[in-house]
Amino acid sequence: GYGDAIWLDVSNCYGPNKVITAKDLKEAEFRTGTSIQPNDIVLIFTGWSTVKDPSQYALQHMGLSKDAGEWLREKKVKTVGIDNCNVDACGELTLPVHMNFLRPRSLGLNNNDFIAVIENLVNINKIPKPRFTFSGVPIPYIGKTGGQVRALAIVN
Repeated sequence: GYGDAIWLDVSNCYGPNKVITAKDLKEAEFRTGTSIQPNDIVLIFTGWSTVKDPSQYALQHMGLSKDAGEWLREKKVKTVGIDNCNVDACGELTLPVHMNFLRPRSLGLNNNDFIAVIENLVNINKIPKPRFTFSGVPIPYIGKTGGQVRALAIVN
């Protein structure tokens, strides 16, 4: 994805298996002094990217609640990036945020209404301003559903 972006700091919720709610995102948005606009790319800094143990990183990660995913959809964002391995909360076997973002037909929406997901981002908290331009174009793999991106924050 490429375009207007905002980053939200929810590191105050930091901890193993912690769930980030819509309320947490609203409070983080308020703290930026600006607001999410339609078609924004939203990067979420949980602090989980600082975890060094691979097993803990993968098996006790933080993630978004179902209502947090719904709130981001209501905001009409086009991409959500997060600094951990999964946008969904740890142990959420039905993957409600993935289903909301990547399978819009499950909500009765058009398949083109997907919200792209970028996981395993780092250094979100080093972006010096809440609003910036984001560039993160994936490498296309034939027959696959994901690929690496070179994530760049372009700050004016």
